[in-house]
This record gives sequence, C-alpha cells and structure tokens, in this order.
Amino acid sequence: MMATGIVLAEASLAMALFYATYHFLLRGESFIRANRVYLLGALWMSVCLALFPFRYTVEVGGMAANPAGLQLLAGGGLTETAAAPGAKGAPGILSTLLLWVYLGGVAAVLARLAFQTAGIAGVIYQSGISRYGRFRIVRNNRYPMPFSFFGLIFYNPALYDGEELTEILAHEEVHIRERHWADLLTAELFTAVFWFNPFVWWLERAIRQNHEYLADRGVLAQGHPAGRYQALLINQLMGAPVMGFTHPLHYGLNANRFKMMTQSKTPKKRAMRLMWALPIVALLSAAFARPVYESLPPAGQHLSTAQEALPSSGNEVKITGKVVRTDGTPLHGASVIIGKTTSGTLSGADGTFELLVPAEEEVILYISYVGYRTMTAKIAGGKPDHLQITMKEELFVLHANPGKEGVPPPPPPPPAHTQTPPAHSESPSTGDEEVFIIVESMPEYPGGQAGLDQFVAAVRYRLKKDKPLQGSATVEFTVNEEGIPVNAVVREQSNPEAGEAALTTIKEMKPWKPATQRGKPVPVKYQLKLEF
Repeated sequence: MMATGIVLAEASLAMALFYATYHFLLRGESFIRANRVYLLGALWMSVCLALFPFRYTVEVGGMAANPAGLQLLAGGGLTETAAAPGAKGAPGILSTLLLWVYLGGVAAVLARLAFQTAGIAGVIYQSGISRYGRFRIVRNNRYPMPFSFFGLIFYNPALYDGEELTEILAHEEVHIRERHWADLLTAELFTAVFWFNPFVWWLERAIRQNHEYLADRGVLAQGHPAGRYQALLINQLMGAPVMGFTHPLHYGLNANRFKMMTQSKTPKKRAMRLMWALPIVALLSAAFARPVYESLPPAGQHLSTAQEALPSSGNEVKITGKVVRTDGTPLHGASVIIGKTTSGTLSGADGTFELLVPAEEEVILYISYVGYRTMTAKIAGGKPDHLQITMKEELFVLHANPGKEGVPPPPPPPPAHTQTPPAHSESPSTGDEEVFIIVESMPEYPGGQAGLDQFVAAVRYRLKKDKPLQGSATVEFTVNEEGIPVNAVVREQSNPEAGEAALTTIKEMKPWKPATQRGKPVPVKYQLKLEF
C-alpha cells in the first residue's frame, strides 16, 4: 500500500505541474493540435515518471548485520540468535482504511461512468441507428442536446432540422473523424484512478475544451458562416449535463471559445512555449529518482561485480554461470563465493556472473540469497566452465511461545567461519570450516525476538480469555517486500480452533522490518508453531 501511495502521490504532483504550465502558458494559443498532444502526454508522462523512475547507485559501507533472530548457514541449516530491538512498523489499520477509501472512490467514479454509458446504450437499443448521408445517427427524444458518442451522432429531430442540423453534423463529424473519443476514454480512466486529485479533473476538462476548439475550427474550415454557427452554440447554453465519453455541442461555451474561432495564427516563436515541458520532465525525473544501494566490503578489501575482467594469469580460468529461481526467472544480486576464500562476485540483472577460479584445483562455490537455500557447486580444473544455479526458497522456523515448554530445536551444526565475504580479495580466510554466509539482513519484528514473544503472549491471552482454547498449530506465512505478513496457511493443527487462533495471530502482527538483499527489500517465508 505504501509503494502504491507513493506512485499515486508522485503522479498527482506531476499532473499539477503539467496542468499549471498549460493553464498559464498554452491554453490561449492557437496551436490547439499541439495542445491536444501536450494534454494527453501530460497524463501518460505523469504516470510513467512515477512508475519507472531513474535509478542511481549509492554505496554504503559494510554489510548490514542480521537482526532477524535467525542465520542462514552454508549448508542451509538454521540457528537462533539474539535479536536487537528494531524500529516500530506503521499502523496497519490506517493503511487498510485508506486503501478501502481509495478503492471506494475508484469504484464510485467507474460506476457513474458505467451508469451514463448504460443510459446511452439503452437509447441506442430503443431508437436504433439510421443513416443520414454519410453519418450514422441516433434520433431520440431523451437527450435535447446533440452530441457524438464514439462513431454515432445523437440529436432530437423535434428540435433540429435544416441548416442547424447540417452545422451540428459537421461539428460532430470532426470529433468522430479525429477520434476524440479515444482521448476521452483515456481521460475518464485517469479520473477514475486519480479521483482524489483535482488536477486530473482539470486536465480532463482541458482535453474536452481542446476538442471543441478543434471541432469549431473544422466547421468553419468547411465554409459555414461564423455568425450563424456561433448563434447555434449560444442556443445550446441550457443543454443537458456532460456525460462520460460524449462530445456535447455546448461544452465549454464561453468568450474564450468564441475568441479561438477567429484568432489569427500564433507566431511560430510562441510555439516554443511547449518546450516548457522539458524542464518539467527533468525536474520530476530528478525528484522521483530512486537510490540503488550497493554494499561495500570492510576497509582494505575489494568488492568485484559480475563484470570482472578476464583472467590475468595462466593460474586462473574464468567460469560463467546464471542464477535463477525455480520458475526460471533470473535472480539479481545473489552472492557467489569461492569456498575457504574471501573471493566472489554478484549475479547481474540477468542472473549471470563471471568469476576467476584456480585452474588446477577443485573449488566449491557457495551461492546465497536472502530467503533462499544456499546452494553449492563443485568446479575442478575450471570445469564445468558454465553453471546453471537454481535457487530454492528457504522456509525459516520461528520460535515464539513464551511461557510454554516446547520441544527444543535440534542443535545447530558446528560453528562456521562467520564473516560477510567480499569479492576478489587476495587474502584467503584462515579458517578451515566452510564459509558462513550472511547476505544483508533478514526480516525483524518490531522489538526483535522480545517484541515477537510479547505480541504472541498478548494475543494468546486475549483469545483464551474470550473462549476456552487448547492445542497447537503450525502456520506458514511470508513477510513481503513491505514487511507485511501475507499468505498465511495452517500446515498442522491439533484442532480447528487452534488453527484459527494461529491465523489470527499472524493477521494481527504489526509490519516487520523487511529483509534486504544489497539494500533491496525481498520476501522471506517463515514457519511458526504456536501453542495455546
């Protein structure tokens, strides 16, 4: 929800800047076709700048510690560690409330549009479509005001005939020929998504007004007298309200619309005002840019990347590989470490990596990523020279049953050499054990392990106070990129009441501090056994 809110807020700010530029610099100019492109581009560019921001790299010193209360060993085993108190998560109730308010607004705008469209469809069904020369028209008595709807022209035969009807048809023909309905469809969908933003409504109104300028110019270009045509427009001032995808003849009828009919062509140099869109795009691109954090190794050690240079001596050979998930998609930022050394690299955006290994020795590579089981690969004499590493999601076991005597977890494997390995350092590690890999940080519940214990105890006390409750249940869930526990599923339960209580416990959790891999939030799966 937080990420969606940021995108909506940034896009709304962009729309405000684009509209202000149009209102103060462009709306009175005669290059109305260029203004049509500008107004539609303002909507799409606002969303694209927010959804696809520029990214820049920020290097941070050292690897982040693992505050989760769990560590991932090279062999995929688990062991408990003490967890330090962490930052408190934002209240979930407020986020949920805002989400429902937003979705309610979207639904209301779409329902209004659907209701109006259904009314027009009903008129088409009742009155039918007929031909009037080259036009497809719908004669009806429901709408007193003529308008076009996609490729159809609606008018009331009791009110219009003769020369007035000819000019009305010429006006609506411009809307149809230039496909102004496509602009309206886009604008209406944007108003549904950004209904809370007044600038999107003003942009939609400006698009409609621009269409009328274009239609007026098209009618006069066909030789219709300007005075009689303007008199026809004045007669429409008391017309019906504007509806979704329609082009009513009277829309935006004011002094400026009459002025635009007779305005002389704007000098070309004034068209340079459209160039104001460029500094707006540059400003918004800088404001919306996102940092990409790259961790640096401890002082005095070098961190290489997947684009390492070719072998520099005959004692080393270059191997390549690709790290993927079980579904075949690439895994970016996975650590690839040579066992019993501090040499390694990272997988690139496409999951590929390159690494120098001793030409005559057998080495073991350790490939790790937060939330995944650490994988190993043996290489002897530089063979195989290309690897395909498939990472499998790891299921981490939590222990949070304060005041309950549970079965203790199995003892951890022998201690391993604990460090966060840099890549391609010349100094090998001194330990003989397999490398102990910590990759960035695991999720952390507010208050650490103590906070999780207190939360579980409070929920259990409340549930048992409301009704008798006994038994145990094991539940799996995922802490997603926003730190929200999702996808909770009961795997084992002694009775349905215990399973329901376990799901309630997960549902009421505060947001966690999410796991990170090279500074990027990643999801992690957990399993928690609760006793009641």
